[in-house]
Amino acid sequence: MNPQEIQTLISAMQTIAAVLSGLGVPGLVALALAAPAMVLVTVLVLDHIRNTRMAMMQQEFRTDTTRILDAYRNNTSKILEAYRVDTQSVCKELGKEHAEAVRFYNDNVELVKDYERMADALQTLVINNTRAVERLITIVEARTK
Repeated sequence: MNPQEIQTLISAMQTIAAVLSGLGVPGLVALALAAPAMVLVTVLVLDHIRNTRMAMMQQEFRTDTTRILDAYRNNTSKILEAYRVDTQSVCKELGKEHAEAVRFYNDNVELVKDYERMADALQTLVINNTRAVERLITIVEARTK
């Protein structure tokens, strides 16, 4: 240390000694007892700051979570609506195909009924022709005899 620093140190020590002598013994005791209280006050202040920061972080977390959930709900509702539209179009298409199959079935029933009528008519025609041929044979046999 150079002499000027020593001089500054001595001056600071004199100031501290003057303050301590001005406080006296009760002031020194109060100062010694105030040190733990200052530690407690410091701890409480730091705890308050930490709690404030935690509350802000929790609020940000809640805000972010709410935003994410809202986005998820909106996305889910859009997907669900698209699913509904697709399902409805598939059901309509299946309904049309079913109606077409029913129409084919009904047309086939009508076709079978028409074939039955034609078969009955053909049977009647064959029977009548057979009878006519039998009569002709009988007439021809009767004339040839």
